[in-house]
Amino acid sequence: MRNGRCTEEQMVTILREVDQRSVPEVARKHGVSEQTIDAWRKRFGTLAAMDVRGLRHLEHEHSRLKKLGGRARSRDRGPQGDHAKNMVRARARRQQVAYARSRGVSSRRACARLSVARSTSADSCSHSQFSSVAGA
Repeated sequence: MRNGRCTEEQMVTILREVDQRSVPEVARKHGVSEQTIDAWRKRFGTLAAMDVRGLRHLEHEHSRLKKLGGRARSRDRGPQGDHAKNMVRARARRQQVAYARSRGVSSRRACARLSVARSTSADSCSHSQFSSVAGA
């Protein structure tokens, strides 16, 4: 979105002026359209000019912290990057699906929630190694 000629504080000041007088009158005075004032009203609502400065400071702080967090996470991942090793083995995940199924959860939902492929869950496989898991 293009900033245009007005700063955010000026936009809020114009909005507070609109609270006192009509929109067309204020729009003509400041050289903006009525639609622009409506868009500003959606964006800023009932904020005061001082609140906008605080909001801008918070947005700047948030973006700075996000950048720092991204760097920290990339260090935590180690040399593998996003391809980190699964902490829970496939057998344990299948057991979790079997437990959820015994509690009345559908196979589709249990597999989706536990991030298990439905083709490898205990109820859909006929392999002998899975039959002990389904019975447990």
